Amino acid sequence: MNSNTTLLQNQSNSQSFDIRNHIEKLTPAEKKDRYYCPVCEGNNFTINKDTGAYQCWNGCEVADIRNAIAPLKEKSERPAGRKPIPKAKVFKPAPIPEGAKLLVSSQLGDFPKAEPLTSKPPRGAVGEVEQTIYHYSADQWVIRYQWADASKPKGYAKTFRQFHKNADGSIESNKGSQKWKPYRLDEVLAHILALGVEVPAVLWGEGEKCVEIARLSGILSTTLQGSNWSVQRIAEGLQPIRDASPQCVQVFIADGDETGQKKGEKFEKACAEVGLPCIVIPSTSFVVEGDIEEILQSMDVPDFIRRLEAEIHAAAASEKGVSDEITDIFDAASVDLSPKQTLNQQAFEMFFGDKPWICADSKLYQWDWEQNYYKLTLDDSLIPRITSYCNRFVVWKTGEDGEKIPTYPYAKTASVKEVLSWAKMCLTVSPEKLNPVGINCTNGVINIIWNGNTPSFELTEHTPDNFFTYPGLVKYDPEADPTQCDRLLRCLNPAQQQVFLRNIAASADLTNVRRIRGREIKALLLSGLGSNGKDALREVVSRIWGHSGMTSCSLADFANYDDGKKFAIAPLMYSRINWASENPQTARLDKIQALKLFVTGNKLHAERKGKDHVEFTPKATGLFNVNDVPSLQGTMQAIIDRIGVLTFTKTFKKNPDPNNPNELLADPRFAYDDEFICSEVAPAFLNKMLKALVDLCAYGIDYSCTEEAFAAVQKRNNHLFQFCEDVGLVEDANGSVTASELWEVLERWYIDQGTLTIHDNGKREWIPQARPSDKNVTGANVVCERLQAIIPTAKIARDNHPIHGSRKKVTSLKGIALVVDNPTPTIENTTPTAPPPYTPHKCLHSKHRTPPPQ
Repeated sequence: MNSNTTLLQNQSNSQSFDIRNHIEKLTPAEKKDRYYCPVCEGNNFTINKDTGAYQCWNGCEVADIRNAIAPLKEKSERPAGRKPIPKAKVFKPAPIPEGAKLLVSSQLGDFPKAEPLTSKPPRGAVGEVEQTIYHYSADQWVIRYQWADASKPKGYAKTFRQFHKNADGSIESNKGSQKWKPYRLDEVLAHILALGVEVPAVLWGEGEKCVEIARLSGILSTTLQGSNWSVQRIAEGLQPIRDASPQCVQVFIADGDETGQKKGEKFEKACAEVGLPCIVIPSTSFVVEGDIEEILQSMDVPDFIRRLEAEIHAAAASEKGVSDEITDIFDAASVDLSPKQTLNQQAFEMFFGDKPWICADSKLYQWDWEQNYYKLTLDDSLIPRITSYCNRFVVWKTGEDGEKIPTYPYAKTASVKEVLSWAKMCLTVSPEKLNPVGINCTNGVINIIWNGNTPSFELTEHTPDNFFTYPGLVKYDPEADPTQCDRLLRCLNPAQQQVFLRNIAASADLTNVRRIRGREIKALLLSGLGSNGKDALREVVSRIWGHSGMTSCSLADFANYDDGKKFAIAPLMYSRINWASENPQTARLDKIQALKLFVTGNKLHAERKGKDHVEFTPKATGLFNVNDVPSLQGTMQAIIDRIGVLTFTKTFKKNPDPNNPNELLADPRFAYDDEFICSEVAPAFLNKMLKALVDLCAYGIDYSCTEEAFAAVQKRNNHLFQFCEDVGLVEDANGSVTASELWEVLERWYIDQGTLTIHDNGKREWIPQARPSDKNVTGANVVCERLQAIIPTAKIARDNHPIHGSRKKVTSLKGIALVVDNPTPTIENTTPTAPPPYTPHKCLHSKHRTPPPQ
């Protein structure tokens, strides 16, 4: 009776399942009428659409396939008259013990390697196929087949086949009748006993490849064969681990999709059934979401191990629960200076306890052990991980019947923001401490030691106590060969090299340089067209400062600061040198007040989006590449004292003219070969830079080679500078020239220059100046005003007429004088007449001028 009833029930259940009703759950393969098997993921699964018969030609069991496609809960309702199935027993999760350590070993070996296919390729494979053999036992193994496929997300396609050996030695391509143990289980059990870890933790991966990647990193790992992980199969694989170590924590990294979540739930149920503690970590909690291979590509193995152990420790701590009533934890006899009772404290230990971190200006930086600097970490990379942590943070409360009930009170936005804000407050350092004096190099830190006004240098080891936010990219080698560096510096003549190197050297410790030399450091305008070496020099300096230590705020950014837009110069807060490679010609240098403040080290204000402005003292030197003549109209001493011009007159060419000293042989390595720059150019440049710092403090900077270039810039911006030089108009505190005198001299100069033509009928024809902003002076009524614009010390005055006295006023410009070699004597009691044709004389800004006639 019972036997017949069971048979009828099985027939009823079998008839109620028709795979043709579940085809939408299957993924079609490339070949017609073939699908990917839901168990082994091979592309050899077929369905007879007429009869509903189905089979995986890789040897998967029919029952496993049916359960993978339609679990019991999705099958038809039980037949009438059948007794209800009793509810399955719910097992309570085993508590996670404290002090768990991930099983690691440096003695792992026997790593399977991909090799060319030695047998018939699987169906659907095209091109060259590789095979990797994974042995589960001496008689059971899996072969992974892989071939290139650009249509796949990872660029390749794969399939698997199970094989087993029968008692007679024959081999079949299926799983056979014997059960398969978890992959590498014997190795895991052996190390649990051999290592003697009190609370071991075992990592579970999805697939044999993930297990081998973990083993290559020294991490013991295991997995089940195939993709259909039922609770029963997982429990059977866990039981040997339970027998070897009842406290062994099982760690499973699950995919972030729905399938991964369901597999994680099954894993938790199986662990609870066996009585093993476990923790399921979603892959979304890592910076790079993916399998173990992708995760380990984004982080170091020690960091990965610390991260997993921190997850285990946090889960163990959270299971202890948080008391509903807050009590005074500060016992007078015993105070825990680093309590870990709250969510914030536990999360801080979880995410920030594995390596040094700092926070400056609300930005987080984590220490990079490879490049030895604090690397900027965006909030966006931390928020998903903190969100996942808060979502899984359990607080156990006692129910009415005394049973512990898990709650998740921190699964909310406010908790995530609070954890991040708390961490920033715990790690905050003053922005003034970022990028301290010295230079971060690949082989250590060059510290500058001051003996009075003389610097010396010492190479010390890297330490997280130095808050460098730029990596060391250049090796400090006092004996570096200067050959290639000298080739590059030939783009400047020796006098220009001195100005350039000493201004660059000041960036190493600008505060002390200003203490010793005052305002001797200027902003340099690097003028020149074509391949003249400016960009190559900039690349070398950028590498010395680790790229991020150099900023590129342009002249336009400083001009915008004057207009109230203070966002663009915010990077200057932590900059050591500001070198802008592109600068528009629209900004007038003599009108940019922010540039003057920057050069002299006066306070500036930086604004961030949505935040109050921050006051800071700039500690960077400034260089600005200009291809054309920058806009400069006046002669204000403030701009003369702050700006220097270096003109790059030489050009690097592939085939230079040997008779032209301004043509040099080009070498593309200076622009495109990173290894060449770091090994053969930058170390020698660094040595020259340090020597230049010593010379700067001892002798200062001789800017005489820049004065001619600066004067040329003025002349090209305003033709009146050339006029003053040609006619001998100089500054003289006791001098005075009337407007009519100035106009007569200027008019004659215009005529001689071809700017003005006066026809016989008296008509005047003007030729405009080359620059639209440089307007001609067209009358005596504006000549004083225009000249005063370029001679700020001169003053416009209204004096009595020499003949008519106070009844008539004469406009004059005081503080200047006309210096001529043979002045024309004036007639007493008459209005002064114009001088004879001028001869070129001293420039208005020459340091040594001929005194005016008395």
